Amino acid sequence: MPNDGIVLLDSDENPYRLLRRTRHHSPIIAGCLVATGWCAPFGLDDDANATPPSSHPLRQRVRLTVAVTDYGIASVLRHSDDPDMVHTLPTRGIGDLPDILEIWWRG
Repeated sequence: MPNDGIVLLDSDENPYRLLRRTRHHSPIIAGCLVATGWCAPFGLDDDANATPPSSHPLRQRVRLTVAVTDYGIASVLRHSDDPDMVHTLPTRGIGDLPDILEIWWRG
């Protein structure tokens, strides 16, 4: 089966280690990272923001797919309680992952 130009650069259970180990190679026109982890409600109160998602009482397992191009970052998210529902994030997101992914892309 043809891969339609899709190339798996590498894989790792830790996305930050993966990005340190791989490099953006020309003529790649987009990069995509798939990660699983925990998410929790954000901004409900000050205490919720201080609690890591993995320890939050309302935590959920998620699968996040983040794509990066010269035009920016786009992300979609699936929650474990409704895996068939795809949530498109309206912004690039906040935190280390989008910041590091943009640095990797420019690298």
